[in-house]
Amino acid sequence: MQERKFLIGALALVIGLAGCGAGSDEAEAEPNSTTTFQVGQDESDEETPVDASGEGEEPDSTVEPGAEDKVAADWSGPEFLPLVETRMDELGTSIGQPYSADAVGSIFAMPGQFPTVPGAVVTGVINSWDVDSRDGEISQTRIVGTDSVMSLEDLEAFASSVGDDANLTWKQASVSDGGTIFSALFVSEGDFEPGARLVMKAHSEPMEGAATFNWELEVVEGELSPPAWMAGLPFPEGGEFFGYREGIGGAEDFGTPGGNGFIDATMSYSPDSLAVLKDYFATDVLEQAGFVYEDTPFNNQNVRIDVSMGAWVGRVSVFEARSGDEILYYGVGWQLRRELG
Repeated sequence: MQERKFLIGALALVIGLAGCGAGSDEAEAEPNSTTTFQVGQDESDEETPVDASGEGEEPDSTVEPGAEDKVAADWSGPEFLPLVETRMDELGTSIGQPYSADAVGSIFAMPGQFPTVPGAVVTGVINSWDVDSRDGEISQTRIVGTDSVMSLEDLEAFASSVGDDANLTWKQASVSDGGTIFSALFVSEGDFEPGARLVMKAHSEPMEGAATFNWELEVVEGELSPPAWMAGLPFPEGGEFFGYREGIGGAEDFGTPGGNGFIDATMSYSPDSLAVLKDYFATDVLEQAGFVYEDTPFNNQNVRIDVSMGAWVGRVSVFEARSGDEILYYGVGWQLRRELG
């Protein structure tokens, strides 16, 4: 299976997450420029230098002055909040249960015949779908965080005992020492998701709130369908769906645990679509969708608008992927996390 090509990660280069193309040398997201102009401002107008680092004061929980002059958008989508809260409830059902394939079976399938660590309790789950930007392969990564504690020697012994099971159709491929992260890789050779990869990761120094042991199952899928909560997020028409992530609890992906809950979603657009994307976010579509937001400056590379709804806080961004001087595509990405008191 190709390594994960998470185009939501391309968004992350603009907003502080992992980079796009996960290992691809052909596409890079352009970093923020320090010369920007306001939403709705013509590119020929005088430019104003700003701090585009993404750091600084938190936005006011109000719409920017002048929002009443925005062009009315044609928004008819459902409200995001009940959709995402329902999904977080579903994802959280297995937290606190002893880890087994049955414990997470209502969320996604894990290999039931694969041995589990005795006494392990589920602390979080993450569900991730993405498209390989090079060959279009669709993959799903199912991550379960648990409270197991293992040294490298413990993991090697456990992996060896699993690999010695002649009846098991999962074959050990490797065990590696990453300093504070120890991992064991198994590849499916049987009826369960042929070619799937199961990675066990033991963290000797997990970050705050993160699981000490993650089970990561990567499988190839034939179709990518958007989650229900995505219908509540405004995206311009004409985009190609490129993936999403959702999670809660201690399970970890790209070095960050799910916490109280998070979602990411990304769509890509043609290289000549920037003006259309600007015009879309210059309307009142976010307000119509129920988001509190603050227009943040953007330039002819990207847009970033800080948004919130209830306990959900984050941003919607426009980013670009390049190969040298060539723009391969523009992307629109949402990143939201639930902040509970």
